[in-house]
Amino acid sequence: MGIVLPQLPQAGGNYLPAKTVGQMVYLAGVISSSSAGVTTGTVGLDRTIEEGYAAVRACALTQLAVLQHHLGSLNVVKSIVSVTGT
Repeated sequence: MGIVLPQLPQAGGNYLPAKTVGQMVYLAGVISSSSAGVTTGTVGLDRTIEEGYAAVRACALTQLAVLQHHLGSLNVVKSIVSVTGT
């Protein structure tokens, strides 16, 4: 697909970015960021729809990078069960 995953973020707290329990992998602590820093705001209030899409894409790619590092390969991922964000 030509997508390049970003480098892993530095942990911002006392947590594990990924933990396997049985056959499930749980991810935590990944936020939307760019070269300008952490992305904050609310789409429609102080962010455009385009900025919202860019923030979501950045966060999703970082989550995939965390998964790849944790599992060794994204080829072992069978499905995404839940995505939660604020």
